[in-house]
Amino acid sequence: MPEVPVGYTRPELAVYILNACGYDGSQKMLDPACGSGTFLVEAFEATRKRKDDAGVEFDDDDIVETLSKLRGMDVNWFHSAIMPVLS
Repeated sequence: MPEVPVGYTRPELAVYILNACGYDGSQKMLDPACGSGTFLVEAFEATRKRKDDAGVEFDDDDIVETLSKLRGMDVNWFHSAIMPVLS
């Protein structure tokens, strides 16, 4: 298999795009080229921050619910294997 070029998304850009798309944590999200998971991590953090800003505790049930809405995959097998460890 030929070498696939790798590019990484800066967290600031992921946050900008999520905000521009109106992501509020209630939607399911699939990142078909998740790489190291920047979009998924920032989506999780945005959901947690919204609860914190509202003065609501982000508890274990919220973590499970949020993670159940986030999915990622990548053509690079290493990224696909390591992403569940990071999330």
